[in-house]
Amino acid sequence: MNDKPDPRLDAEGKPLPLSPCPKCGYPNDAATACDETDPESKGRPKPDDISVCLGCAVVMQFNPDMTLRVVELDDIPGLDDDTKFQVMRIQQNIRMIK
Repeated sequence: MNDKPDPRLDAEGKPLPLSPCPKCGYPNDAATACDETDPESKGRPKPDDISVCLGCAVVMQFNPDMTLRVVELDDIPGLDDDTKFQVMRIQQNIRMIK
């Protein structure tokens, strides 16, 4: 049995919309959680969660309709230093494989 959350669904269990990256156009239609400890979201994204584009490594945030917008890490209120560090490592890894 697979306990992993479906990366194509949001926290409400609805399919994520196809949301091209606003910077590079990469088609984002799934999200894999780095932290699956929130029992409410079951490891799936909800509005205001952050994501990183696999095409260009830009940081994005989910809108209320679950489309994505580009954001700066320093502009996200309440984002702790550990999370910022993890996001920067993810960005670095994406850039290394491109």
